[in-house]
Amino acid sequence: MKILIVDDDDSLRTMLKDLCEKDGIEAETAADGQSGFNLFRKQDYDILIVDYHMPVMNGLELVQEIRLENQQIPILVLTEDNHQDVANAFRKAGATDFALKPAKELDIISRIHLHIQIANMRKRLESEEDVYSAKGISKGTLEAVAHFLKEHRGQILLILFHKVSD
Repeated sequence: MKILIVDDDDSLRTMLKDLCEKDGIEAETAADGQSGFNLFRKQDYDILIVDYHMPVMNGLELVQEIRLENQQIPILVLTEDNHQDVANAFRKAGATDFALKPAKELDIISRIHLHIQIANMRKRLESEEDVYSAKGISKGTLEAVAHFLKEHRGQILLILFHKVSD
């Protein structure tokens, strides 16, 4: 598993990189959106963690550019802005998750693992294997859940946003 962390806050980048590496996840970092986009185009990543307010290219612009290249990669946005219009803009741009700063280590690592599980299920579904998760969920059930999540994506992100901001 390989993560790209894009944030202009050096201490947060270092904390997130260390957190991932302690958990056995390879992580690379970039200090601005343009540098992050350049790394993304050169390497394969499984998850992106993106800050909103950055120099050169902000997080929203980065998410939009990434989605032109890759529709599937999970993108977790970190920001201090807890305004609904910001969350909506990121959702429309294609972000898959949204968390408020200051980031709590347990929250971030659990979100990363959730996205790893989702990515692994998606890969298995795409490979047409007979898929069963650790809980014994059948391929048909997973497809039904995936369809429901896709159809209700905006509502789910809104619920997650409100839960995180509580």
